[in-house]
Amino acid sequence: MKPALRIDASSKPPAGPSGRVTAPFEAGSVLLDPRTHGGDSVRLVWKKEDKGLAVPAGRYVASHWSIEKEHQGETWIMSVSGPGGPEIEVKAGEEVALDLDTKVHVQGQLRHHGKSARLQLGITGGNGMGLSVIKKDKLVEIGYRIEDAKGREAGKGVMTYG
Repeated sequence: MKPALRIDASSKPPAGPSGRVTAPFEAGSVLLDPRTHGGDSVRLVWKKEDKGLAVPAGRYVASHWSIEKEHQGETWIMSVSGPGGPEIEVKAGEEVALDLDTKVHVQGQLRHHGKSARLQLGITGGNGMGLSVIKKDKLVEIGYRIEDAKGREAGKGVMTYG
């Protein structure tokens, strides 16, 4: 498999027809895999000052993205990957915005059996894609707390994911 073509603000414009792609975040990267026969994968890399990147015309699917965000002086990274990413069509001479779901989705289910209970949690990125949240090069732990009907703590723990 051929490595993805890396495109950032300093890249030369692609040969042939191209359009501009914008992202719903300030800094990060997106891997676009071709939907058109014979196309190449493209890795787009944005910095805060970048507004749009020139991309060869074609149909693509976003199979991975990483978003970097500064919060209280620390860099957080949200990394999403897997099948089910959104499709994008880049047309020559036109600008198109990537429609990425940049939210963290958490689903939970609690089942009780007599005096015991079983908690099942799921954490995903958009479209059910795999998700990791990273801070200081480490996977961020996601804690949970279970309360009884009166709001008292009945259990707590840390979810393993990623």
